[in-house]
Amino acid sequence: MALARAICLFVTFAMPIHANESPEAKFWSWFGSTHESFRSIDKAKDGEELLDLLLERLHDFDPELYFEVTQPLKDGSNELIISAEGVRAKFPRVEELVAAAPNIPDWRIIAFKPPLGFEFVHEYGELKIDPRRLWFLPLTAKSDPSILGLRIGLPDFDETAKEKIENSVWIILDTGLGEENCAQSIRHLEVVQLPDEPEGAGFIELPELSEYLGWIEKKEANKAEMATPKKPSD
Repeated sequence: MALARAICLFVTFAMPIHANESPEAKFWSWFGSTHESFRSIDKAKDGEELLDLLLERLHDFDPELYFEVTQPLKDGSNELIISAEGVRAKFPRVEELVAAAPNIPDWRIIAFKPPLGFEFVHEYGELKIDPRRLWFLPLTAKSDPSILGLRIGLPDFDETAKEKIENSVWIILDTGLGEENCAQSIRHLEVVQLPDEPEGAGFIELPELSEYLGWIEKKEANKAEMATPKKPSD
């Protein structure tokens, strides 16, 4: 009986300590104790189960966040990328979780997918899209010229697979520009058959999109600077 009372007493005192942990602290406590299991996840026999477990733990913090785990880089470190999959309303949750991350040996904890450029081919089932064959036409809203949309020209566009193609193009933009930049810069997307003479129709090759967005940002900054009243000189 005395032993049973001692065990009950231990549980009573131990549980509140864990219960008082914040959700982000619980996630990092767990990951900090298991992170070695994710270092070479592609070689692990139970790799899929481990990734499912990581997603489950992440969803305990927020069910609308996702992640990517890189293989060891040249310096031997790994990256854990926390993503909102482009959902701007969830960006603060990503930032909150990453800000709470402790220093974990040989890991870099990154908020949002970084920009990787457009030197890749996106595959989704039988659908394969090379971003280097895509062109874009900038679109602006009459109600708010600062809102940018894109009309993407795709060779051999299949109207019957329009939804799947649009989802794939969003992923391409997300990957090429980086998650945060894509979500903040592009508010509208439509995909069409690429014209026979795209340049003549005002289209620009997609790999130039990053440069175009930089030009737009600089243009808006110059406009704002010119609109700012200047104090009269003495």
